[in-house]
Amino acid sequence: MSGYRHDDGGPVDLLCVCAPGLERLLQAELKALGAGPTTPGRGTVQLTTTPAVALQIARWSRIAEAVRLQIATFPARDVRALDRGLAAAPLDAWLPARGAVRVDVACARSRLYHSGLVTERLAEAVRACGRTPEISGAAREAVAMLHLRLFRDEAVLRVELAAARAHRRGWREHVGVASLRETVAAAILRASGWQPREGGALLDPCCGAGTILLEARAIDAGIPPRDPRALAVAQCDAGRRWGAGQAEAAAIGASRGAYLGSDRDPDAVAAARHNDASQRGRLSLPPLALAVRDLADAIADAPAGADLVCNLPWGKRTDDDAYATLRRVAGALRGRRDLGLVTVLDGSGRAHEAGLRGRPLLRYEQGGAKVTLLELRRRKG
Repeated sequence: MSGYRHDDGGPVDLLCVCAPGLERLLQAELKALGAGPTTPGRGTVQLTTTPAVALQIARWSRIAEAVRLQIATFPARDVRALDRGLAAAPLDAWLPARGAVRVDVACARSRLYHSGLVTERLAEAVRACGRTPEISGAAREAVAMLHLRLFRDEAVLRVELAAARAHRRGWREHVGVASLRETVAAAILRASGWQPREGGALLDPCCGAGTILLEARAIDAGIPPRDPRALAVAQCDAGRRWGAGQAEAAAIGASRGAYLGSDRDPDAVAAARHNDASQRGRLSLPPLALAVRDLADAIADAPAGADLVCNLPWGKRTDDDAYATLRRVAGALRGRRDLGLVTVLDGSGRAHEAGLRGRPLLRYEQGGAKVTLLELRRRKG
């Protein structure tokens, strides 16, 4: 049976996308943002909620890579049925009046198995609304994104509430050789149990481009992962009737803690400094304390009580000997019983062998590698 989602203020269906393995953390975050029951899949979490909560999720979810609103479902056994369904879908209401619309199609177990053909029919439907379609993967940034999924001759059409992906916060202009995505950094911080503290310190002794520290300071200061005034949903008629276009900028506060980062690579530290300046912009935030240092020396000189969260070199995308690095970290930590929580990300699989024995907090996949977040020390009190 066909179904179309309009802007009547009733329940809406969302599909939130995340890195495989982060589903449980995303569910917890969505609950904190006001969502009700959620259904996880591989790299996804689905839910039915209100427009108000959908906007909260689109603005504030730090772990979701994308938040997609379902606007139509219909049978698509052949091209005629597909065209009828697309013609009846409320595309005009959910697409911004100006700018390119990126289209993305996937087909599985359907008679319409040729994704190129289906992509062209979707592009034609976008043109019929007076918009300019772009095929997914085009270099130019689109202001809206449409996703059409065909499975067993049933079509589901979704639009992204925020066109820019959440791992593009807007302040990380430079990345390192093996930098984390901001969404993964947010998940690591949440899984570790880290919380901003007045006068506290967070250390990342192999900070790379500074992603973990930048994300932590953004959480501390209340900087939203997406500018609510720039959401794609705020640019369309249906979104404006939701109230998305009236969203106010978040009240940015001062960060309560100190954020300390170091890396042995001068280019990585230079990138972190550039990203730090980009995030601060016109905000009254103290800069990150960054230095070119050996990892073990940075741990040895950390202030007492500091929390440590870091992504250790894996030895796969860098020139580091992962095992030797892990051994140095283990040795440095033995002399620092006065630190707070200590969590490290290991993609080499050799942490236990190197003497870093802790409780696995999180396992996920990144770039084909299996990664584990280990809790080596829990904060007391």
